[in-house]
Amino acid sequence: MKIYDLTIALSGKTIVYPGCDAFECKCLSSVEKGDACSTHSFGMMNHAGTHIDFPAHMLDGGKTSSDYELSYLMGSGLIIEISENEKIITDEFLKNADIQENDIVLFKTSNSKLWAKAEFSAEFVCLDISAAKYLVDKKVKIAGIDYLSVDAVDNSKFPVHKELLANNVLIIENVNLVDVPAGRYKIYVAPLNIPDMDGLPARVFAQGE
Repeated sequence: MKIYDLTIALSGKTIVYPGCDAFECKCLSSVEKGDACSTHSFGMMNHAGTHIDFPAHMLDGGKTSSDYELSYLMGSGLIIEISENEKIITDEFLKNADIQENDIVLFKTSNSKLWAKAEFSAEFVCLDISAAKYLVDKKVKIAGIDYLSVDAVDNSKFPVHKELLANNVLIIENVNLVDVPAGRYKIYVAPLNIPDMDGLPARVFAQGE
């Protein structure tokens, strides 16, 4: 059965949200240069690349990575494709989708094409607050999108983040859905095992059901 890797590759060229530090990789030792072994050090913020947001990312006293078992971060999910002409996802796009309680819902949009650009683009598809409320009403457990934020870049109040996270709907951003067909999958989210974090880089992959 085909497995799709939904994780953006990390490098110094990986696009990051405005004001955030880029990923850095430094060679510490090299077999090629005569050292006994090859080693590297990494430098990155915890919301770089494909990552998961926990409630503490936006909410004072919110739950952290320590509050979620791995079992919560995997399960039945749905990849929903949004028309390339649409610039914002509203609840109208979701009413005909087969969204079930405890689903992991990922949105495939025209954002996927933005990864071919070298610089951040502010013109990305995001969620409207009506879509966030709809997902909360459906009692999904995770929602994700194929670019850097579920909120518009010019909305510093982050209403979509707060609506989802306040209702225990975790968020995945920077999901790679370029070559993944819409449909239902078994989806796995595997963040780094670092306690008490507001967000963590994660390997995300999907298997057809």
